[in-house]
Order: sequence, then structure tokens, then C-alpha cells
Amino acid sequence: MASGGTSCRAVGLTNQTDFAIDAWQTDDGLPQSSVNSIAQTPDGYLWLATFNGLARFDGVRFTVFDSSNLPGLPGNRLVRLYVDREGGLWMITEYNEVARLKDGRCRTFTAADGVPAEGARWVGEDGRGGRWLAGFKAGLWRWQNGRFVPVPAPPGFAEWPLRALVTDTAGRPWFNHRDGLFGFENGRLIPLPESAGPPKAGANPVCASRAGGFWMVSPAGLRRHVEGNWLPQLWPCPDFKAAIEGLCEDPAGNLWVETYKNGVFRFSPAQGWQHLTVESGLTPHPLRSLYCDREGNVWAGSDGGGLLRIKTRLWKMITRGEGLGIDAVHSVCQDQQGRIWFGGGTTKPYWLDQGVVSVAIAAPQSDVLDGVRAVLPARDGAMWIGTYGGNVFRYRNGALTRYGKAEGLLAGSVRALLEDRQGTLWVGGFDGLSRIDRERVTHYSRRDGLSSERVWALAEDSKARLYVGTAGGGLNRFQDGRFTAYTREQGLPDDVIQALYVDAEDVLWIGTHGGGLSRFQAGRFFNYRVKGGLVARGVGPMLEDDEGRLWMASDLGIVRVSRHELNEFAAGRRRSVNYVAFDRSDGLATVEVGGIQPACLKARDGKLWFGTAKGATFVDPKELRVNPLPPPVIIDEVRIDDEVVEEQRSEVRGQESGDGGGGETEKRRDGETASADARAQKSPSPRLSDSPFRDLVTLQPHQRRVEFRFTGLSFTAPAKVQFRYRMEGFDPDWVDGGTARSASYTRLPPGTYRFRVTACNNDGVWNETGASLALIVVPAWWQTGWFQALALLGVGGVVFGLYEWRILQLKRRRAMQHEFSRRLIASQENERQRIAGELHDGLGQNLLVIKNLAALGVRSAQNDPAKSEQFTAISHLASQAVGEVRQIAHALRPFELDRLGLTKALTWMVKPVAESSNIRFSVEMDEVDGLFPPEFEINLYRVVQESLSNILKHSQATTARLQVKREPRQVRVTIQDQGRGFVVPTAASASASGGMGLTDMSERVRIMGGQFSIESAPGAGTLLRLLIPLPAPGPGSKAQTCL
Repeated sequence: MASGGTSCRAVGLTNQTDFAIDAWQTDDGLPQSSVNSIAQTPDGYLWLATFNGLARFDGVRFTVFDSSNLPGLPGNRLVRLYVDREGGLWMITEYNEVARLKDGRCRTFTAADGVPAEGARWVGEDGRGGRWLAGFKAGLWRWQNGRFVPVPAPPGFAEWPLRALVTDTAGRPWFNHRDGLFGFENGRLIPLPESAGPPKAGANPVCASRAGGFWMVSPAGLRRHVEGNWLPQLWPCPDFKAAIEGLCEDPAGNLWVETYKNGVFRFSPAQGWQHLTVESGLTPHPLRSLYCDREGNVWAGSDGGGLLRIKTRLWKMITRGEGLGIDAVHSVCQDQQGRIWFGGGTTKPYWLDQGVVSVAIAAPQSDVLDGVRAVLPARDGAMWIGTYGGNVFRYRNGALTRYGKAEGLLAGSVRALLEDRQGTLWVGGFDGLSRIDRERVTHYSRRDGLSSERVWALAEDSKARLYVGTAGGGLNRFQDGRFTAYTREQGLPDDVIQALYVDAEDVLWIGTHGGGLSRFQAGRFFNYRVKGGLVARGVGPMLEDDEGRLWMASDLGIVRVSRHELNEFAAGRRRSVNYVAFDRSDGLATVEVGGIQPACLKARDGKLWFGTAKGATFVDPKELRVNPLPPPVIIDEVRIDDEVVEEQRSEVRGQESGDGGGGETEKRRDGETASADARAQKSPSPRLSDSPFRDLVTLQPHQRRVEFRFTGLSFTAPAKVQFRYRMEGFDPDWVDGGTARSASYTRLPPGTYRFRVTACNNDGVWNETGASLALIVVPAWWQTGWFQALALLGVGGVVFGLYEWRILQLKRRRAMQHEFSRRLIASQENERQRIAGELHDGLGQNLLVIKNLAALGVRSAQNDPAKSEQFTAISHLASQAVGEVRQIAHALRPFELDRLGLTKALTWMVKPVAESSNIRFSVEMDEVDGLFPPEFEINLYRVVQESLSNILKHSQATTARLQVKREPRQVRVTIQDQGRGFVVPTAASASASGGMGLTDMSERVRIMGGQFSIESAPGAGTLLRLLIPLPAPGPGSKAQTCL
């Protein structure tokens, strides 16, 4: 695709209208370079008639149909297209054959349908839906009762060759004959009276007018016919110097005239005639067709030069063609006289004064300017000029004053100029920051606190704080003679700053080299990332228009965004920011925009100026019109595992069904071209957008990947159409697809889904309805419900079996542990009994013998006091030893159980504890004798014994309680004190502590099949509970004793 420029250089810049012209050739996917006719169907597609078939165009991709893939097409050499009110596309071939494409089917009309043997050249429709055929030789034919029937020629006309057929906005058909115009009323042709207009209007071109009636171009001039009368206004026409091939009217009411070999003319009642030629960017090939789409883009088809799009250039350029002597414009500003100044590296600055570009400071005076980089108006009417050589010149009253190294200006090659509120000039360069204040020059560098000496941007807020943007050192704020640096560590997205702008609210906007746009307020940064914010990573010079919108140079071109939306997004009240990016398709000669501060300007007349690498560009924001038409969205192809799915149906809501399908070729506006193989292939079974579709696509178990290809039909800037899509049932939210026109999913889980896609045009107007298509992913046999149920049952069975096996193992292990514990405790008790018996029967008896012998010695030594005293001491010690042996034996084997029974043994156990301390015990005891086997009674006795011992030794309690309560199925034992309490240890720590302790108590209770619990906390006393199941029910009595 090629681009062209402007042809209106002679027109004053204030009222100049430029045009951007783009061309598509066969290398871009066009099937043949001659475009004979153009039409747009209601679904939004553009259709092109060529000598090599029919092409469908969405602004990015061509899809080609011919007799090999479109059954019913009579031939490939198409010369005429027409769209009827039902959306049917009529086609006429070079051999006058007639066909109609509707609902994916192409029907050829033959002699059986009444088509004359000579064929037809034009097809049309009147306001009642009546269809007409006209031809050079065939005359006029009308569709009636299922066939075309001839319309008799008017009286006096032996031959009836027609040149054209047009229907005005009221639905009246008009037929252009070499001898005049004819209308159709009451079943017959009626000539337009010569008194109603130019005589012999005849074969002069006509086209319908949106304001009513039709336009006619004749040698007498341009006139409009409405309601049977010619309007009095007659506009002179230029000498077209070639046959007129086509007329069309755009939505603004401008008339376009296409000539065969002399370009295109545009007529505006306000601006008159303008002429577009090869110098404007048109192809040198003859032109054959002209069409205006619903967005106002004008399309021209050429004879060998491909397809052309003509649209108004939004951005006007000032280049060498307008007298500018430089290519790259680094700096732009406006002086007090309203002149626009340009600086661009040469020794001469330029200005635009009353529509004329000329040198602002001519040689030899300008020879001292060593490369102009920046120009800035001073408050007193002078001009500041910064140069490559590191000098700054003050230009006033025709004289130049230099500030350089000799005067202390050490900033180096100038990158930024700023005059603050006091009239002080600040100069940023590659070697730091300098200030010129009433002939005094001060320089700042790293030694003064500047974070980097490469100063690229400057700004001042309402509090006279100076902001300095550096390359590599981030942002510096200069206040009260000190620099404060802000870098990535403080939240800045990039330390290379390209532009600064302070708005009316003292918010600082920062353009960075690679981190996008940042907002700085109250010491905090908010960075606009690519997702949700701006897509531009590099942001340059920026300004604000009268509507509160920021305009900024970027790596996308020039971006416009609402400052209010940016603030709302930063506050979390918006999820995204709408922006408009202007590039070459909008009239910019290049997207390389920016330069040396000041590199952009809002002029007094409201126009916005930017410097670019190919001249200066400007736009009047008030003249920009938002494209209000949301793009129709169509899912035009679905691929499963890279195979095209045939005969689908896309649900397209809010728009009429249209034509489309077939093999496609593609070229994107950013220059990305489809492969040669893709261009060479056509689908053997093309899909048309208005063909019968199933409302769903089915993905079989063996198929893994599904791809949806879609389009958004906006031709003003097709490459800027943005998409978002969502697979309902899979995607949690909308996916931002950018400008990509496809979406794919791999290995979707079985289920039912709906794929939805929406799009917005270049001005951010969204088609919220979009298009959608249902998708069913069929499960494999192992993914079906019955298999999963069986598998679940099987897995459940295995898990249950493993669980039961594990439980059994645990039970066996627990039983073994219980048996081991029982045997261990039983062996311990047996050993206790053995030791107690030996002590009693052996040591105890011997001690008794010793005591008795000592008693005999006392009696025998009555006469020997010394001996008597010795025997008395031996007898006393022997008595003590016997007592201690009895206590040890009692501790090892509680003989009270055998002598008194469990109930009294537990009751009497409390007595010595209470007597040997100040603890007041309360005992509540049910009869529990005979309820448990002997080993259980010993275990219960030992647990109560250990608990009472702990109360005595550790609790420091004043009251305690022992309760043994018999219940129907168990015996409940409660032991409680009001002492100091303690932190209950874990099982591991209790086990590690050794001794009988809590672990031994718990194990004895577990052997009895009971439950053991303890509650205690520092300062809260201790409560111990035992629940011991009864092996068999038995009677009991209750007794309560208070000791």
C-alpha cells in the first residue's frame, strides 16, 4: 500500500484542505489491479469488481471470490456492482451478464428471467423496490411478475440506448439518455422538460443528493434537481479535460467528480473546487470507479493502479513544499505578533506569517547562529534562540545578543528553554542547567545537587517550583536553592524524562522514554501502564487544548486523551482510559514527533502545532469530528486445528447480515503483509458473511485448538480498530485483544461456551453488541459423566478399602500398644508386689527379730545402764525401720484394696493428705466396689493417688475436691483444686518429662478404655476428668465425707 500527499499548496493555509490518499495493489491482496466498480453492503463490507473476480475488503484483508469458489457467478470479469435495499449484491460482467449474491447464494439471471440478449450495463432500484436493468443497446427493462420485461421507448425515439441509471433520495428512478433525462411515472417514461434545466442535459453525469433530488454536471455548470425543478444556484465547473467516470456525494454534502485521466475533483459550496492529481498521491493510471462509504471515505478504482482511498487529512503539514527550508522541525513557538517560528538545525529560523513561510532571520545576520535547536518567545517581545553549539541568542529589534561560555553559559548543546514567571531564562543541555537572569548567568551541575547533567525538559508550577527532567537522573525539583531528586526508587517509571507539563491544578505530567506517562502530585507518582492506560511507552512533548484534553507526542504518533479520564483512572474510578492516536493515516508525514523544548504549541487561534522529522504539523481541534459509527463486528472464520470450519453461522446482533467469505489475503496498515502462500490460495468452499450459519461450532474430543477470526468494519482507520473478546464460561473477564483480529483457545474443558467479540473505531466508539458464536466442546469417553461416575466409584472403593485397611492397621497397632501397656503395668504391679512381699517377709521380719532381741537385751542389762541405753537405742531404730519398711511396702502394694475395697481405699487415701497440709478436701464417693477387675482397680487407685500427690506437692491450693460418680454406663471421676495451675504440656513434652506424671496417668486410663482430660492455666487451678466405662452394671450407694 502506498501513500500520497496534498495538491492544495496554492490555497491559503487557514482554509487549506489536504487529502490523505492510500493505495492497495495486487501485492496487498487485490486479485487484479483494475477496480471497475465499488459498493458497500449493509453489513459494512466493501466489495470490488475486478477483471479477476469479486473482492471483499474489510480495510485490512481482501477475500477473493471467482467462478472457482462461488457457484453461480457467470464470469470473473466484473464491471458493475449495485447493492439493493435487501442487501443483495448485483454484479454485471464485461459481457453484460447479470447475477445477484444474497444469503451466500449467487444467482445468474438469464434469458429465462427476461434478461435481453444484449445483456445489461446498469442495474438499479426505485423507492418501491422495483428493479431495473439498462444498457447501451438493450434499452430499459423492469422486473415484473418474476422476470424482467422491456419498457417501451418514449414516443419519437427509434433507438433507446441508455448511458446511466440513478435513483434519487425520494426513490424516483432517472434514466440518462443521450438526448435527455427521463423519469418514470404512471407506467411510462417522461422526459425532463428542457425548460426545467440545461438544454440537452442528456449524457451528462448525475448522482443522487443526500439533501434530496440529484446532482448533474454539465458544460453549463453544476446544478441540483429537486422535486421536478432545477434549483437556481448554478456553480461553474472547471475544465475537467477528460471524460467523467463517476460522481458521488459524501456525508458532508461535498460532491466528488472522477475523471478518466485527469484525477479527481472535489466541490464544496464553502470552499469551491479542488483538484487532486498524481502530485496529490493519485495513481497515474486512468480512473474507472468512484464510491463514498458510510463513514465519508471516498474510494476510487483505477484501470491498472489498484484501489485508492481518499480522505480529508486531519493534520496539515508545513514542509519544504510550503517554503520551509528544513526537514526536521525541532522547536515551534508563537511570538507576540502571532507568527509561528520553526527551528530545525540550520543557521536560519523560519516563521509562518499570514499564511506564508519564510526565513525569520536572514543571512548574513543569521550566520552566527550555529545550528538552531530551540526558539522561545520572551515576555518582553524578544525571541530566545538556543543552538547546537551551546549558545543562546536574544533577538530583539533586529539585533542578536549572544550568551555563551564566555558569559558563563555552560549548559552545552541546548535541549530545553523555559522562561519562568519572573522572566528568568532557564537553559537545559547536555552539560547541565544554566540560568540567565538580567545578564547574570548561573550554572548548575552535579556539584550543586543535580542528579544528572543531561537536562532534557523543564517546567514551572504556580508556586515557582522548577522541575527539571533529566536523561538518566530522573526528575529534579528546584526550590529554595536546593535540588530534590526523584527516581525509580521513589516511583518514577523511567529515569529518562523527555517532557514535562504542569496543568492548571499544579499536577505535573511526565513523559518518559520507556515508561510511558506519569502523573506527579503531592509527592506521589501514578504511572499509566500499557494495560488499562496508554499503549505508548515513549511519551514526548505535550500540551493541553481548550477542552481539557492532553495531546502528546509518542512512539505511536500524536496521542489525544482526556485529562479528566486520566485523573479518574488514577483515583480508581475508571478501569481504562480512552485515547485516540493520530498517525500517517490521519495526515502525519511521519510518526517521529517531538524535538527540543518547546517542541509543541497551542496557538492563539486554538490550533495545535508539533515538530516532526518531516516538517511541522498542525491541527484545529474544533474541526475534528468524532466518527460516531461503531464498527459492525463479524466472525468471518472459525478454524479447528488449523482447518476451516464450513457452513457456520455467526450471530451478529444490531446489524444486517451481509456478504463475505472465501480465500483471504491480508495486509495490515502497519506494513505487515500476509505470506505469499496465503495470498496465492483461495478457500475451495468460501464462507460468505450472509450465508446460512449454524449458531454453534462443535469441538470433538480429538480436536484441541479452536481459532476465531473476526473483523471490525471501519474504513476511516482500519488499523486502529480495537477488539476485546471473551469466552463465556471460561474467561472471567473481557480480554483486550488490541488490533489483532483473531483469538484462539487450546484444550478447553468439555462444556458449552459462547465466544463474544466487540470492537471500537478509531475514536473509541464501541459496538457493545458485537458478534457471538456458541461453542460445544464434546467430552472424550473418559470425560463423560458415566465414566467419571464409575471412576469415582472405583476410586472411592479403592480409597475406602485403603482407609479400612489403614484403620485396621491402626486398630491392631493400638491394640498391641494397649496390650503392651497393660502387660508393662501389670508386670510393674507384680514387681511391686514381689518387692513389697520381700520387704515385708524378709527385711521386715529381720528387723522385728532385731527389735525383739534388743528388747531382751534391755531387760538383761537392767543393772548396766550403759548397755541398757544401747539396747534401747537399737530397739527404737529397729521400730523406725519396721515402720518405714511397712510404708514402702504399702506404697508398692496398696493392701487397702484387699482389706477395705476400692471405695474406702479411695476415701481413706484423702485423709493423710488433708492431715499433712492445710488443704480442705471435699469427697463425694459412690459405691464402686466390684465394678472393675483387680488390675483396673489398681490403675484407678494409682491415678487418684498420683493426682492427690501432685495437689499436695505443687498446687499450693487451699481447697480441693474428689468426686467419684457412678453413671449407668460409666464411672466419672473428677479431681479439682483451686491452686496456682500450670500450662498443660503437649503429649511429646509430657512424655519427655519422665516419671509417672500425666503420661502414665493417661496411659492407665486408656488401658481401662476410658477418657482422660485435664484443664489448667496459670492462676486458674486444675481440673482433671476421668470417664471409665463399666464392664457390667452394678448397684451403688452414695456417701459424702468432709474432712
